[in-house]
Parts: sequence; structure tokens; C-alpha cells
Amino acid sequence: MATKTLAMTMELFRRNGFEIGKVEQWIPGRGMAGGGCRRDLFGFIDAIAMPDSSPSGGVFRDVLHGCVAVQACGTDVKEHMKKIQAQPLATNWLRDCGPIVLVCWRRVKVKRGGKAIRWKPRVFVASVICDAEIDWIEMTDILV
Repeated sequence: MATKTLAMTMELFRRNGFEIGKVEQWIPGRGMAGGGCRRDLFGFIDAIAMPDSSPSGGVFRDVLHGCVAVQACGTDVKEHMKKIQAQPLATNWLRDCGPIVLVCWRRVKVKRGGKAIRWKPRVFVASVICDAEIDWIEMTDILV
């Protein structure tokens, strides 16, 4: 699932006027066929995004400035927020580099009672309050 959510997140950022690159690594397990684990940059970053050279990228790009740390996930929003808050470097990133964006994906029915399903993102942006505590603001409405 991690690969699918990250791929959808990268496409979402590209549609909204960003260049984005994956920084998450796959670490193969020893002696296990296909085994291993994923390791995020600094323990919380799957990808890094920056505004592209197009003149307009919509409101999403107007809100996010500079280098953006991106974390993609499924429906486990609270768990990922806690994961990011537990990383000491997350506060440093917010203070010195730019925003952290958490994009959570869920499957929703296109029509009530119907069978067709599509993926829908929820986007949260982190900010620092009181010099160490991280606060989250949902910004799903501003996506193109």
C-alpha cells in the first residue's frame, strides 16, 4: 500500500504545480526473498517537493512555500501524525526548511449505494507552535 499512496501523492503534487522526488529507501532484508523494510528520510519524509516553473499552480502552491517534506499514508492519520511528532528533526524541518504535508488516502464510493470506488486524499499541513509542539491543519479543500 505504501508504494501506491506515495505514487498517488506524487501525482497530486504534480497536478498542483510542484516538482516532487522520492527520498524513501527500500532496505532489503537479509536472507529473505522479497523481505525488507522502507526507511523514510529523517524518519518522517517519503518525498520532497518544490514549486515548479509554471506561472500558476493554484491555491495549493500559494499556501506551501519553499521545500515541502511529504509523508503519504492510507487511513491511519493519527498514527502518522504521532510518528512525525515523535521525530526531533521534524520541528527543525518546520522551523528551518519549510512545511511538512501529510497526505492520507481512503477509498470512497463515487455514488451513495453504488459499487464504483475511487481514492480520495485528505491533506494536513504541520506547523510549529510554542517552539516545539506540532499543530496540524487540514487543507483538503484547496486541491485542484
